[in-house]
Parts: sequence; C-alpha cells; structure tokens
Amino acid sequence: MVPLDGGRRGGNGLGYATYTVAGAGLVESDASLQAALGQVFGVGGIILLPVLLWQWPGGLDTAAGSVPVVYLIAVPTVIAYLLFAAGLRHLPPATVATLMLLEPVVAAMR
Repeated sequence: MVPLDGGRRGGNGLGYATYTVAGAGLVESDASLQAALGQVFGVGGIILLPVLLWQWPGGLDTAAGSVPVVYLIAVPTVIAYLLFAAGLRHLPPATVATLMLLEPVVAAMR
C-alpha cells in the first residue's frame, strides 16, 4: 500500500531529526542561540535555494508578496525556534523533538 503523501514523509522526519541533532550540537558547544539557529537555517536555506528557484511561486519580488513572508519569518518562526533552541540547552534532542510533536495538536485545539 502506497502512503497518500507518496512516501515523502520519511525524508521530512530525517530532515527534522538532522536539524534537531545539529542544533543540539551547536547549542552544547556554547554557541549563542542566535548563532546556532543562524548556522542551521543558513545551511538549510542554501540547500533549499535551488528548489525555490525551480518552483518559483511568483509575487515574492513585490511588496505585497514580500511583506507577509518577512512577517512569517520574523515573528512566528524566529520566536518559535529561539524557544526551541533554548529547550535544546536544557533537554536531550530526542525529548525536545518529541515535545515539538505536540505543536500540531495544540494548534488544532485552538
């Protein structure tokens, strides 16, 4: 039986696990939270840049398209991942990743 998502879910989980372990390693090496997240997201952005260029959604080069993107980057993403990195400072990566799985449940309850 083929999963509805075409079998891509394993790649998503592997990417998230890699991000979590890499972030924990950077945080444990006494890097600041901002530096650790900057490194992880910077590498991730470079890896995904060809996908963005290949699947260009259009509109991102206009003010109307870029303002929501900047907001989504600056407010919910930065704040959430700073809290995520702070959790990595105090808990093992497996515990943090498991706790993060509750986020969709909390969002669905709203």
